[in-house]
Amino acid sequence: RITENLFRGHGGYQAAIYARPNRRDGSLADVRVMREIRIQTNRFVDLGTPAIELHSCRDVQIVNNVITTADEVHRPRPRYATLVLDNCGTTEVSGLRVSDVSPAHEAAIEVSATCGVGADGVTITGLDAALAPDSVPVCDLRP
Repeated sequence: RITENLFRGHGGYQAAIYARPNRRDGSLADVRVMREIRIQTNRFVDLGTPAIELHSCRDVQIVNNVITTADEVHRPRPRYATLVLDNCGTTEVSGLRVSDVSPAHEAAIEVSATCGVGADGVTITGLDAALAPDSVPVCDLRP
């Protein structure tokens, strides 16, 4: 559980919460090996990068988190989403509040094509997003 924390901008490239299981050869695990993760009631302030980035995870709950980034904050990535899910299954995102009006911010949530669908999928409820005009609340790349 990662609960009731304050994450402040660090000027770095990597997300504040980052999970990317690798094989011994350094490649990304294609099996969803990280599981039973709960990220709840955290605040992320002025990161300028994804706040949460999860790869190859399952049984994830991301509940009631608030992510805000001021206009003047440095953004080391040319384009980014606030929450990135890649090859994740049985993942619930609920009550997420995002405020980032930078043109570099392309989506509140990005769901990769390798994420599960249906019962093994990603569900999103209660998203509240204040974004730039060209940004989208959810960039869902699944077929």
